[in-house]
Amino acid sequence: VVMSSIAFAVAFIVMLFDAAETAAEEKPVYISSLVTDCVKGLVFLNAAPHLGKFSMLLLFEILQELNWKDSLAETISSGFGIGYLICIIASIYFFWQSMKNSGLMFLHMMTCALYVPSIVRGDQTAMGGWIRQAASIMLTYFFQYLMFYCGLYILYQGNLITALIPFITMFGVPRLLDKFGYSSGTG
Repeated sequence: VVMSSIAFAVAFIVMLFDAAETAAEEKPVYISSLVTDCVKGLVFLNAAPHLGKFSMLLLFEILQELNWKDSLAETISSGFGIGYLICIIASIYFFWQSMKNSGLMFLHMMTCALYVPSIVRGDQTAMGGWIRQAASIMLTYFFQYLMFYCGLYILYQGNLITALIPFITMFGVPRLLDKFGYSSGTG
């Protein structure tokens, strides 16, 4: 909260200097534009952390509804040779990616104050950019989760070769999402 308030205060002062420079050049300064940009900055400053928390809770709720945890325990305990080794490698990679994506989302929520100066100065894309980046992190985690548990389910069904497809695809999720403009910066 303190960092966000400081970021808003600095952005407000910079905005006032920009308005003074514009007025000194005898160009029109639109007060309504300055006020709406300040209001947008304040709204974003207060809403962004709640939006980030809500998006993480929503993702965890969706994952809980899928409820594939039982297949994970059964697959690991069944242990059939090379399938067991592949399952361990995929589990380590998935654990690493889960921790990294959770950390990225936490960091993203903590740095929302850095977007406030751009919003206050009238950048119309800053708020959308923040939301897009949050969606990118969540989509990356969701699709990696989906591929991991699809691989476990197929492996549990006894088809080792087919189970390799989602496990290998799990590595390419960030690059694939990057092609559609949803890069989480983790690929």
